[in-house]
Amino acid sequence: MYRVGPYGSFVGTAVSDVRVGGPADNEADVAPFNELRSVDPKGTTIPALVWGTTRRSATVVVAVNGTIAGVSPTFTDDRTERRFAMMLPESLLRAGDNHVAAYELDQSAGAPTLHPMGVRAG
Repeated sequence: MYRVGPYGSFVGTAVSDVRVGGPADNEADVAPFNELRSVDPKGTTIPALVWGTTRRSATVVVAVNGTIAGVSPTFTDDRTERRFAMMLPESLLRAGDNHVAAYELDQSAGAPTLHPMGVRAG
């Protein structure tokens, strides 16, 4: 279920196993960013649905604790432009603080390249 779309095969891959380039000229507002920083696996909810917006259109890769957890192109819904959304595998989340990173996926050089994006709570 997490490996949907043209880049779904990236889910579960360590970021260190993919080419990482220079920083993207882009930023991501990520929700539920704060909830991912304090996960309680025995709680009533797990913050596995992640969504947000970017400053410009892109294919967004979200990594949790160094592992690619989801990939989504940006899209426009009835209220918001440049939105992304994805379900993260709960198995990648750990109790307590989880490090969340966002990348812009670039395929222009032939091999996939991840460009780190600035991330803030959305």
